[in-house]
Amino acid sequence: MERMTFDQATDFIIERLDPPLTERRRARNRVRGRLKYALENASLPRALLNGTDVHRDALIFWARSKWPGKFEDIPIKVQIRGHTSMKFNAMGTAIGLPSSIEECHELIISLSERNRMLVTANEAQAKVIGNLKPLADRYVRNRAKNQASARRSRT
Repeated sequence: MERMTFDQATDFIIERLDPPLTERRRARNRVRGRLKYALENASLPRALLNGTDVHRDALIFWARSKWPGKFEDIPIKVQIRGHTSMKFNAMGTAIGLPSSIEECHELIISLSERNRMLVTANEAQAKVIGNLKPLADRYVRNRAKNQASARRSRT
């Protein structure tokens, strides 16, 4: 899959939207804000865990829901671990699913491996969150104490 930087993704979307020159800067800022929000809430998957790069096909799939009619004519292709190359139509429905039992079994095995990997990553993130929870609790207590101190009289 082709990877795009945050700025390339913004330019790609702006090109397709084609706003008037007088509105281009404002439209670019709005697109950047939408992309940033989508990356933060994971509605647009990142190409790298800590980066802002995205895959072109994932960007197009996401953009179809945000700007209907602007990205439907661009075909997208999804590769699943080298097994079956699936194309998706404009509605996001898969075309070209596995055609044999063997391909189905291979796909199930690869998806099971991916699921196990995601469960492991989830457990690791849960540990990180568990380690940060005491710090967050202390922050909340200190913040409440500071707010109470700020309200008290200074005389």
